[in-house]
Amino acid sequence: MSVLNRKVINTASAPAAIGPYRFSLTVLQSGNNSDRQRLSTDAMAAIRRQIPYTPKAPVRQGIYSQAVVVDRTMYISGQLGLDTASGQLVAGGVQAQAKQALINMGEILKAAGCGYGNVVKTTVLLADINDFNSVNDVYKTFFSSNFPARAAYQVAALPRGGLVEIEAVAVLGPLADS
Repeated sequence: MSVLNRKVINTASAPAAIGPYRFSLTVLQSGNNSDRQRLSTDAMAAIRRQIPYTPKAPVRQGIYSQAVVVDRTMYISGQLGLDTASGQLVAGGVQAQAKQALINMGEILKAAGCGYGNVVKTTVLLADINDFNSVNDVYKTFFSSNFPARAAYQVAALPRGGLVEIEAVAVLGPLADS
């Protein structure tokens, strides 16, 4: 059985911090002279987590939040085309539901102090993939430039018999395009 001896390498040549994290590099040497590296944290800053809420978007119907903010990233739960006042899907088909889902998303974005321009990724769930172009016609009225990344899928069914559900990831604060 070999004994491990701990040797700390001079960290002056290695980055001392990456964002809120500080690291030191430690090399473990075994009796048979093989080196192993291990990255360990000296100190780790707490990351902020918040749960924004607005009564202007549908109240959650299960064990989830409208959105969760971790540091500067906001994860918005899937939004159906639900009317906030009645709690029912809006009439008018997939385009009306897509518009209402995006309006609901906008209210959640506002509650966190940002807007559609802060959205960097969306996922569109469709009851029928043949509705993609109809939903896209509505979608482009909310996102007109610097489009977020997006995925779209047909699913077997959506809650409450919805035709479309849209979730998003947004970054809080000002964004600079390069």
